Amino acid sequence: MLVAEIMTSEPVTIEPTSTVEAALRLMSELEFHQLPVLSEQGHLIGIINQRDCQRAMGLDPWCGPQADSDVSVAEVRDYMRPAPVVVEPRTPVQEAARLMTMHHLRCLPVMRDESLVGILTVSDLLIAFMQTLHKFEDGGVVGSGALPQR
Repeated sequence: MLVAEIMTSEPVTIEPTSTVEAALRLMSELEFHQLPVLSEQGHLIGIINQRDCQRAMGLDPWCGPQADSDVSVAEVRDYMRPAPVVVEPRTPVQEAARLMTMHHLRCLPVMRDESLVGILTVSDLLIAFMQTLHKFEDGGVVGSGALPQR
C-alpha cells in the first residue's frame, strides 16, 4: 500500500504571516490538529500544530502561562516547526509509519517534487489499518480460530 492511497489530498494550509490565534481558530473549526505552512511562493516551510499555538498563547496546561506580551499578533512563522520530514505519494505506508514513529510525528506532508499534494496523519494510518484488518477478517484470514498449516 502506498501513501497516495490513504493520504488526505489537497490539505488546508496556512501562511507564515498568519497569526497563531487564526491558526488555532482554523484548526478548531476544521477539527484538525496541524497545518502545513506554505510560503508566498507555495513552498512548504513548516508545520504548526494545536499545541504550538496553545503554548504561544499561554493556553498550554502543561507549560503554564508563558504567552508573549501581545499574542494577538504572534505569527505562525515564529512558532511553527521548520523543515518538516516529508514523504512522496509513492512511499510505502510502512515506511511512512516508521518515519512517524521514529521522529514522534503525528503527520507527514506529502510532496511531489516541490508541490504539497497531501498530508498523511495518524488518523489516516489507523483508518487504513482498520480497513485492511476488516478485509482480512472477511476473508477468514484473521480471527478464524485456525492456525495455518506448515
